[in-house]
Parts: sequence; structure tokens; C-alpha cells
Amino acid sequence: MTANTGKSKKRLLIAIGVPVALAIVFYGTYKYVRTQHRKHYHPLATQEVFPGVYTIRDDYVNAWFVRSDCGLVAMDTAMHADTIRREMAKLNLRPEEVKAVFLSHSDAEHAGELKVFPNATVYMARAEVPVVDGSTYRIPIILMKNHISVPYTTLEDGQEMNVCGVKIRCVLTPGHTLGSMSYVVNDTMLFGGDTLNLRNGKVEVLDRGFVNMDVDRMMKSITRLSRLTGIRHVITLHFGIADFQKAFANWREE
Repeated sequence: MTANTGKSKKRLLIAIGVPVALAIVFYGTYKYVRTQHRKHYHPLATQEVFPGVYTIRDDYVNAWFVRSDCGLVAMDTAMHADTIRREMAKLNLRPEEVKAVFLSHSDAEHAGELKVFPNATVYMARAEVPVVDGSTYRIPIILMKNHISVPYTTLEDGQEMNVCGVKIRCVLTPGHTLGSMSYVVNDTMLFGGDTLNLRNGKVEVLDRGFVNMDVDRMMKSITRLSRLTGIRHVITLHFGIADFQKAFANWREE
């Protein structure tokens, strides 16, 4: 082997090894940050929170269900099929009753078990499509992609729907992901997905690390939500619920 050949192989190993090593480091950091952050999550126990409004707990996340005239409307899905079925059964709810699932975004704990609901039409913001069709990495530095396992129907900002008597208003709130979407349900409940969190009943940013695709846009999205009117309850998937006015009372976009 010539000296030039040896140098070429060395350069090749460096060219391959350095990106791989960096990816491993960043992935390890991502997993550590996520694990630490989840220690601060406070999802609700499985229960009927308001008349006809239910939540189930699956580890560190809630899924929510609203009773309609023809079944149930779900806000996100939770993570594990067996847990979803078991927790729904505690409330005498059945996955087959779910007629619609409205996804806040495409991360696995929010959209990972859609097949549990065989009779549901799945809805997601059109702006989220690049995150699930392979054209945009969820977290580019570790080449992380999201995936939706069933067909879905896309939604636009400001779109209004009526699902068997349940009123849904779509509010695009990008930042956590490209197409994160919040939903105003029956004019009084705001389902914010992962656009915000709650600490002691007050709105905060979910996370400032690379878990979010664009923190600046997230801040603007939270400000947009703070300006909604007529809302009584802020409902999150990891941090429970709060009174809307009290939750946003001290919010200031930085």
C-alpha cells in the first residue's frame, strides 16, 4: 500500500467517522434532555374531567376524548395500544367509538397508535406534511423523521369543522414542529398540544432545546394563543389543564 493510498483511507475514515460520532453524541444528548424534561411532566390520571370530556393517561402523556352525537372525537392518541385500550375501558369508552382524531403534531406519543381507532378519520395540519412525508427531518442533526401510519386529511389555519355536534376551530401554531396545530373545541377549550406547557397553572415554553424546530416561532404561536377570546380552559397533553385567563395572565413574548 502506497503512502497516498494510506492517506486516502485515513481521510475517508475521518470523513465518515466524525459525522457518525457527532450524530451519536447529539442523539445521546437529545435522549438525555428528553428524559430529564419528562421528569417535570404532570399528565392527569385517567378520568372524566368535564361532562362528556375524558382523558386517559399513557405513561407521560394524555390523550383526550370529547363525546359527540355519533361517538367520540379524539385529540391526539397517546403511545401504547394496550394501554390506550385498557385506560379507555376504565371509562367505558371503546376505540371503535372514535370517529375523528385531531393531531396536534406528528411526534410518536401524539400520533403513534392511530391504528387503534379503526373507524376514525385522522386530521393534521397541511403544514405538518413535510415532517411526515420524508422531505423534512424532525431533528436534522440526528436525521430523525416522523411517520404517520394511516391515511390522513389535512387542515388549514382558521378552518372550522363540526364533527357530529363537536365544533373544532384550527389554529396553526408552528414552532415545536413545522405544522403544530392547536384546536379550540366547542368555543371554550383550547387544546394546545406541545406548543406550550403549564407550570403552577401558568403558561411556559415547552422546551428551549433542539426538541423544538423553531423556538422563535413557538413564542409567537403562544402569543397568538394568548389573544384568543372566550376560552375557559387550556388543555395540554403533558401538563394537565388550567384556567385560560390565569394561565396567560403573565405571558410575555421574549
